Amino acid sequence: IYAELERAVSAGAVIASNTSSLPITVVQTGREYPERFIGMHWGEPAQIMRYLEIIPGRHTTKRTLRLTRQLAENCGKDPTILREDIRGFLSNRMMYAMIREACHLVEAGIADIETVDRSFRNDIGWWSLLAGPFRWMDLTGIPAYSSVMEGLLPKLCNSTKVPKLMRDMAASGAKGTTNA
Repeated sequence: IYAELERAVSAGAVIASNTSSLPITVVQTGREYPERFIGMHWGEPAQIMRYLEIIPGRHTTKRTLRLTRQLAENCGKDPTILREDIRGFLSNRMMYAMIREACHLVEAGIADIETVDRSFRNDIGWWSLLAGPFRWMDLTGIPAYSSVMEGLLPKLCNSTKVPKLMRDMAASGAKGTTNA
């Protein structure tokens, strides 16, 4: 597909992918003009959210990055520009770590799905509108977070497998409301 796209547009055209996890450097591999490929990971719903990640690949030029940022700003976005091309980018890496722990809590019988969702909305969901994790730690006491992390991090789920709960939902045919 990318080879066809390169032939269809001018050599100076920027080609952006809205992939959610495929590294842009992989997309650039084998391309005629790899320097014009870049990632634009739009927050959903895109028409409302100001969030947009811009991910340059190993071969992306400053020109491509500048033009992509200008497009994002012209679309009313507040772009986040990554310094390195990593699988999952920034927001997905944080989100999937949270989803993994949420599934673990349900699978371990600590809480049911509704309780996990309600707790997230009423705690993290509230303060995340005001501050990111580093600002929140600054506002509420960095030494406490350091102390809690020491005992808590070894207890968090660090499995590299898709949680059973997620596998079971997918196997049952669940698609979510946006793909019904």
